[in-house]
Order: sequence, then structure tokens, then C-alpha cells
Amino acid sequence: MTADVFCIKPTSHMLQSTLMKFLSLFIITFLIGPGVKAQNNFEFKKKIVSSTDDAEERQTGGTIDITSSDIELVYDGSTVGNQTVGLRFTNISIPKDAEIVNAYIQFAVDENTHTGATSVTIFAEDADNSAAFSTAGFNITNRVKTSNSVAWNNIPLWSVLNDVTADQRTPDIKQLVKDVMSRSAWTSGNSMTFLITGTGRRNAHAYDGNAGLAPELVIEYKLKKAPVQSFPLSKNSVWMYNDSGSNLGSSWTNNSYVDTTWPFYFGKFGYGDGNERTLLQYGSNSNNKYITSYFRTKINITDSSKLDSLIFGILADDGAVVYVNGDEVFRHNMPNGSISYNTTAIASIQGSDESNYFEYRVGKRLRNGINVIAVEVHQCDPESSDKGFDMTISLKKPPMSIVNFPLAKSSEWYFNDKGVNLYGSNWTDENYAAETMWDYGKAPLGYGDAMTTTIGFGPNSANKHIAYYFRKKINIQD
Repeated sequence: MTADVFCIKPTSHMLQSTLMKFLSLFIITFLIGPGVKAQNNFEFKKKIVSSTDDAEERQTGGTIDITSSDIELVYDGSTVGNQTVGLRFTNISIPKDAEIVNAYIQFAVDENTHTGATSVTIFAEDADNSAAFSTAGFNITNRVKTSNSVAWNNIPLWSVLNDVTADQRTPDIKQLVKDVMSRSAWTSGNSMTFLITGTGRRNAHAYDGNAGLAPELVIEYKLKKAPVQSFPLSKNSVWMYNDSGSNLGSSWTNNSYVDTTWPFYFGKFGYGDGNERTLLQYGSNSNNKYITSYFRTKINITDSSKLDSLIFGILADDGAVVYVNGDEVFRHNMPNGSISYNTTAIASIQGSDESNYFEYRVGKRLRNGINVIAVEVHQCDPESSDKGFDMTISLKKPPMSIVNFPLAKSSEWYFNDKGVNLYGSNWTDENYAAETMWDYGKAPLGYGDAMTTTIGFGPNSANKHIAYYFRKKINIQD
């Protein structure tokens, strides 16, 4: 018996027919800008992302238009008259127990010739998970409205095309958001719809006219506790942190440690570099800064049998010790032996290394349920001018199984989508050792429509990787 290796290197033109049609415009940004202390405030933004998510209904006859290039708020000429506008925002990824601080819908000016007085009333659809609009008659006004509403009276003139300012922003609609989120069956990730009636006319861009200037829902909220992260852990994730200058000893790495008083926010953490999302304290004396800062995050694993070894990427200026579920798993730029609060890093991190994510591989450590990742970051000396921390965690899957010939459709393949040049290497050899470093997934593989496994094309959608590499071992029995 022999195991034959099949290697394929398609070029980008082979993938052109499946280019992604649109990107979901889901964004979480930050209420507080870089370089300020976190207060556990978050901001969710979501634009209209489909033709069936903004619609207009004629007051007379109930005819629905879901392909208009603009949105009339609310008068659409003598032929149509007044109308009801529906706006649906999908994937509202806010924890159900979040405290809603503020919310509004932001429009952008499509026409600047309408000068009459305009006032509208905004309702939410009283539904757990709003459905997309259709062309069925009265598909907007037949929806159940919330008992609460918000008046947007005397809307200012919209005199500048494409303007996106406070004049095009609704009043605070947080009560409507609360009404929907308080429904017993509403859950994070559901859709939310707003219905608008009134008199007068202001014209805003619709998704079909200019997707980039389509209406956008903005929700500002607070969290009572740090969210449990999903796996894999990406850059700039949420971490709890302790930058008080206290010596926490050793118990702080344990899963049972009470961290409910720790503040939490997004990475990168630190000071002195100017690119921090969350500023850390270093004490009152800049020549005698705190040596150690502590970080914890929780990751939920539903099926640990699918995980093999872990791949940690750590940005640590200067050194760090990393723990999983209370056990130390690796050190970065730290000495051997016992580590205490005042232990300094081996050397100062300088230049490009300050932004590098250094890779460490750790054996299978995560288990089903909640796992705690704890990190202590140490300075090389108390006069250091900067400090930084962030981390990613991904996985190395178990080796892909060797299958017997013939090869079935939808089989698994190793793939390399990193944009590297493997010409001149032995990547086609049977015993190519780096194969185990590649990811793998079921075919079809690519990016765009109907892919079982989506591969990456690089950070620039206008300059995608040219070459992609695929490998699979097949057992020939006779």
C-alpha cells in the first residue's frame, strides 16, 4: 500500500467567479477614544445591509417598495403621498442584560431640495426577531408596533448632499431598543425593526442607492460584567485587568478567583505607545512605575475533543507569564525560577517587536465549559516609558485523516492561504513537515458564494493573494 500526495496550487483567476458580493457591515467601536481610561462603555453600529431591510409602504393601497434608491421621510410626491418607512437592522449582537445608555438612527442626505416642515414618529416592531420586508401588501403597517414611540419633530433642513451629521440623526430611541430587548424570547444576534410615520419630506440614502451611506443604527451600552469570549480569541478582545500596583500573589490565576471588581475593556492595553485602546495606570511616580499588571479573560468551549494544541500569539512589552485554568503554560521574555510581583523582564522590547505577536504552542489545555486565561505582564525596569499587552489564541487541529482511494466530493484538504511563495520549497513532497502547520477544511474551499471552508485573501480586498496551496494524502490499496 502507498499513500500518494496530491498538491494543487490554483491562481486567483480560478477564484474570481466566487468573489464576495458584499461584506456585512457589523462594527463594534469604542465610546471612549484611544488613550483614555475605560469605563466599560461599548458602542454597537450596524448599517442596513440588504434590499429587504429598508422599505416604503404607500399609505393608500399598502404597496411596498424594497428597491428604492432613496428613503422619503415621509412624503413621496402627489402620486404616492405619505408613506410608512421600515428599517430592519440584523444581528444586534448586544448581551441581553446590557444597560442601554443611548440609541439613534443615523441617516445621510440624498436630496437637498425639500424645505417644508417635517416631523415624524418612530416606533419599533414588537417582535423577538424581525423578519425581512417583502413586497406583500401592507407588509410594514401590518407589523405589531411597540406601545412606546419617539417623536422627531421639526427636523432641520438637509441642505448639503451626503451630509452625515447630527441634523440627520434621530432623537434618542433607547426606550424602543429596551422594549424589544426586554421581550422574553429576544436574544443577542436577533434583528430589530423600526417603523416611521409622519408628515413632510426629508430624503435619505437607501441601501440600493448607496450602501455606504445607508441608514445606520447606533446603540451605546454598558455591561455589568465582562463577557465570556468565544474561541478562537482574536486581537483586541475584552480582558479584565488589574493595574492597581498591588501584589496579587498566586491565587489570582485560579478559575475560582473573584474578579468581579476588575474593570474590563478591549485590547490593546498599555501606555506610552499612543495606540492603546485601554490606558493602564502606572502609579504617581513616572520614574518608579508599577512593574506588573494582571489580566484575565474567560473562554467558553463547547466541544474540547475538536481541539488539539493551542497557538498563542502574545504582544507583551516587556515580558509575560501565561496561565490556563491556573496552570502556567509558558513565559515570554521572563527569567526562569520563581516569579514575584517585582520580577522584571529579561530585556526591554524595542522597535518592531513592540507590535509583534510572538507565537507559542501549548498542548491541549482547554476543557468543556468556562476556561480562564490569566496573564501577568512585567516591565524590564520601573523607568520604562511604555507598556503593552494583547493576545490571540487559535488552535492546531488534530492531523487530518488519510483517506482511501477513490476521493469523494467535499473531502478535507490542507490549505495555505497566507500569500507566501512556496516555489523552490518541498511543499509537494510526501513528507513535507510543514503540512501539519497548515489549516484544513472540507471542500469546496475558497471565498465568496457557497463555500464550505472560507479561505483568506489577505488584508486588502483590492490586492488579493495570487497563489493558494492545497495538499491531501490518499491511500492506494492496490
